[in-house]
Amino acid sequence: MRGREVLAAALLVLLLAGAVAVAAGCGASTAAGRGQTAAVAVTMTGADSKESAPVVSVIGLDGTKSFTLPELKAMPAAQGYGGYICPPNPQVTGPVEYRGVTLVDLLAKVGGLAADSVVSVAATDGYVMTFTREQISKGALVTYDPASSKVTKAGDAPQTVVAYECQGQPLGKKEGPLRLVFLTSKPDQVVEGFLWVKWVSRIQVRSNSDDWALRLDGPSQVSFNRGSFADLEDQNGDKTTWEDVQGRTWSGVPLSVLVAAAIPNGVAQAGASGQESAEKAYSIEVVGADGHTVTLDGADMAGNPGYLVANEMEGIPLGDAEFPLSLVGSSVASGKYLTDAKLFVPGITEIRVLPKEK
Repeated sequence: MRGREVLAAALLVLLLAGAVAVAAGCGASTAAGRGQTAAVAVTMTGADSKESAPVVSVIGLDGTKSFTLPELKAMPAAQGYGGYICPPNPQVTGPVEYRGVTLVDLLAKVGGLAADSVVSVAATDGYVMTFTREQISKGALVTYDPASSKVTKAGDAPQTVVAYECQGQPLGKKEGPLRLVFLTSKPDQVVEGFLWVKWVSRIQVRSNSDDWALRLDGPSQVSFNRGSFADLEDQNGDKTTWEDVQGRTWSGVPLSVLVAAAIPNGVAQAGASGQESAEKAYSIEVVGADGHTVTLDGADMAGNPGYLVANEMEGIPLGDAEFPLSLVGSSVASGKYLTDAKLFVPGITEIRVLPKEK
């Protein structure tokens, strides 16, 4: 009898060790032997310590506050179904169930939203999406039927949610620990994929009417603010637009039009042959707020519609690091994401037009 009791106790220990491995693995291999049990315990302790670290910073009307995962989970939870549609097929992902905190509730912790507020959500890889107050608080978004991929208005308006769980599990490294999602009570709607933001790290509230300045240093010294930049767009007809690989539409002024304003006797029209000849004699430096500078040859840029100085994306003023202007376009984007492009310049504050050395 004693031998049987010892054997039973040993089997119980092995079963408990296996249970710990399954609970900690969460999709990983569960074939953990006795030598791995201590490692599992250490991993769990490390995970506990990580939970006390801030996962997102929120910059609002009343200041800045950082939140840990436990703090987010202590707030009222929003739960529902979210999914997205992506071109060109179009391909639908989801809907699946997510859980998190609404962006409205999170922003309430830092002063909420004013009537003219826009909100930028930034990822750790530099991806940024900016939303209007109506999109966040009223769900004013285009929605699609996940079965037919056609535009629909079925059901409730989607809630904008900072999610920390999917299908009852914490978000993994491929999309978390936080992801911006759009949830409805039933799995009958999806939104455009570029609205979703993986690896959310920073959220910023800004006024839609915040002014800014762009300085052009060249043979002529010129400056633009929000109003005069908009006037320049009007002078050149409709806004110039460009669609990136995510399907997001950027709008603004061709770089060549701005360069023309800094060249004496320049013709402030894109594609003017005399102006193109003048531009070829210069090098163009585009400077971002963080000091990042891209140098372009005027000969390559002249008349090239692939360089766009954008002030809006999806009809909304740029936010976060992209504010107030960004250099984008078909000649700028070279990777899957715009932020992979070496020529991409966010937060433009200055453009220098320099004569080439002879």
